[in-house]
Amino acid sequence: MIKVFETTDMNKAAILATVEGIKIGLLTVEMVDGRHLVSYRNEYDEKMQPVVDDLIKKYDQKTLMIDANKLCFHLSFLRFLHNKKVKEFKSKN
Repeated sequence: MIKVFETTDMNKAAILATVEGIKIGLLTVEMVDGRHLVSYRNEYDEKMQPVVDDLIKKYDQKTLMIDANKLCFHLSFLRFLHNKKVKEFKSKN
């Protein structure tokens, strides 16, 4: 079964995507208090839940060690998607 983790923290979404088996899913944009709020979704198999929980815990505690090259790649990809989604959202409104 596919599970989804949703966050508004781009860094957290990119970090999760550095793990094999966790993919970047859909991005959504909404207007909240006059600002664009982007939500990022990571998709993974339910057997990955302990890994996801551990990564989130370490991220929140600022004790996470990851591959910087993978993180940079995923952050740039998310920034690209973020900008594209916000532009699409603005053009519709």
